[in-house]
Amino acid sequence: MSKKTKQKIKRKFNHLIDVVIVALLTLAISYFTNLNKQPHSSSLVNQQLGGSKSAMIEEAILTESRDKQELIVFEQDLKTTTQIEDKFLGWDVFKKSQDMTMLGTAEYTISLEEIKEDDIQVEEETNEVLLKIPHAKLKMVHVDFEKTKFSEIDRGIFGWGSLKLTPEEQNAIEQSMQLTMENKANEEKYLALADQKAIKAVEKLYQPALKQLDLGKLKLIVSFQ
Repeated sequence: MSKKTKQKIKRKFNHLIDVVIVALLTLAISYFTNLNKQPHSSSLVNQQLGGSKSAMIEEAILTESRDKQELIVFEQDLKTTTQIEDKFLGWDVFKKSQDMTMLGTAEYTISLEEIKEDDIQVEEETNEVLLKIPHAKLKMVHVDFEKTKFSEIDRGIFGWGSLKLTPEEQNAIEQSMQLTMENKANEEKYLALADQKAIKAVEKLYQPALKQLDLGKLKLIVSFQ
């Protein structure tokens, strides 16, 4: 091979290397340029959930509501007392009476299923989330019959022995006292207290879900429907 031929091959090889280097540089510049243009992870989540901060917040709240469905917001201890008596032949001299006290716990809840999209408003400029919830309601009253207390027997002159009730009388008294306790639990003062507790319970429930969205410091403001 002549010297001239070797030089010609060398020039072609060097040219090929230059082309490869230029191509690699072009690809590298294009890659990093497109990488900078890609949205951040929070932006990608934003697009997947509807493309806006409001959509993300609504979805987070409604998802939490569907998962939880019902939230216990408050428990209130209650007691009610009634007088029971046994009067032989209806005469006071044979009368025996005593106070019977029953203890129970009232449980108040709110239905998270009642929260709809219209109940969620997002003020994006101030990062405030306005949430309307249903009022708290009495769910149930649990009576602890094992803690039923009886006072000393008040006796007439001839009111000897213990005070005895038939099973039917005992059951009727307990049902009456349960109803009295439920009516007491539904008094306005207890429902108002349950509403106050509901606001704090809802804030505690939804704040972690909102924080996970990574949308800055969101202020949750809860009111009632």
